[in-house]
Amino acid sequence: MKGILTAVAGLTLGMLVVAAPADAQRSTTQTRTGPVFGVAAGLSQPTGDLGDFADLGFNVTGTLDIAPQAIPFPLRFDVMFNRWGGDGFDGSVRSLAAMANAVFNIPTQSGGLNPYLLGGLGIYNNAVSVDEGDDPDSETDLGINLGGGFRFPLSGFDTYVEARYHNVFGGDENDASFLPIVFGFRF
Repeated sequence: MKGILTAVAGLTLGMLVVAAPADAQRSTTQTRTGPVFGVAAGLSQPTGDLGDFADLGFNVTGTLDIAPQAIPFPLRFDVMFNRWGGDGFDGSVRSLAAMANAVFNIPTQSGGLNPYLLGGLGIYNNAVSVDEGDDPDSETDLGINLGGGFRFPLSGFDTYVEARYHNVFGGDENDASFLPIVFGFRF
């Protein structure tokens, strides 16, 4: 756990150094007036302790991007749902989350492929349901996420591919980590 926090702190510091030139961080999609909405879906791989009792699952995410002029990077707010099948038991595991992220656009010479990094904090509600009819055992905890992706601008909207590592701090026995890889649309 301490190694993960050290790595996240180092990557965050690196992203802040990359984000220093504010003008270079404003991509064409962030110069739009008003918010940018998005939806994404894909696969979600449970890792760590969660991977010991959950199988590969799916992810659905809704996003809202805003680019306040007062800060040199855009903000992104996400609502996310992940579901995994049980591995070794009849049931499922799910995670509902709401996150606030900083987005760091990586300047490129081409206009087609726009790479970016993002990371932030979230509130995660994780639950385990057993098919025997018992109420799901759920817990709400804080967590962090860190990842990146590529945007592909199209006529009237953008598409993107993204991978993000999520680590939920649920205590010694309830930590959860997972890696969704999604394809999305922004409009």
